[in-house]
Amino acid sequence: MKQILLICAQGMSTSVLVEKMKKEAFEMNYDVDITAQGLTSSLNFSAYDMILLGPQVRFRIDSVKKAAGNAIPVEIIEMADYGSMNAKKIMQHIKQVIGDSHE
Repeated sequence: MKQILLICAQGMSTSVLVEKMKKEAFEMNYDVDITAQGLTSSLNFSAYDMILLGPQVRFRIDSVKKAAGNAIPVEIIEMADYGSMNAKKIMQHIKQVIGDSHE
């Protein structure tokens, strides 16, 4: 099971997106656990296969990448996909980055 972390400012709007992403993952038959955390939370990045930042915290990408290390991909969710809660497109992107798009 892949572990995905979404980081946002407070964790509120991202939690709605996470639920949509979980539903999309289920429909794709993709075994993934998705968690949302606020930026201020103390985070153990090593527990995750990929980290996504909400567009509102994109300015923190360098510090998150540094903390996560080179082995964990860190990406920013596209503003349009985040705003429209396009869970399907975000899940497809996750699978591509992690290398599971062939499934």
